[in-house]
Amino acid sequence: CQLGYYQTAVNQCTACHSTCSTCSGPNEQQCKSCSDSTYYLHTNDTSDVDGTCLAPHSTTGNCQYTYYVDGQQLCHKCGIDCNTCSDEQDNSCLTCITDYVRMEEDPLDSSSSSYQKHTCLSQCPTGFFEQNS
Repeated sequence: CQLGYYQTAVNQCTACHSTCSTCSGPNEQQCKSCSDSTYYLHTNDTSDVDGTCLAPHSTTGNCQYTYYVDGQQLCHKCGIDCNTCSDEQDNSCLTCITDYVRMEEDPLDSSSSSYQKHTCLSQCPTGFFEQNS
């Protein structure tokens, strides 16, 4: 099929959603690439290449909140409780979702702690305090 179309199970070429350049089906959540080169493809996770094409976010300049951009203009879901992040790992949070705090330091005794630097938590663990910026 030509660009902007996908092949159905009965070998017919059917149009992709208008935001998709290539796709696996007719819905806007089935884009494999975006028709507008300034848009970002938002995927559900790093293994799922189907996603939704969205305009650059007005604040981040690329992906919507809770997503990060890779080198191919694909937006992947951040780790749990991250509002913005640098990759999909839970310890790559740049900012946290509302009412969560970000660990700025690794615990002194990391062998006995389940907390890591740059993770988001619902409250500070014992021995740590919230620092307002």
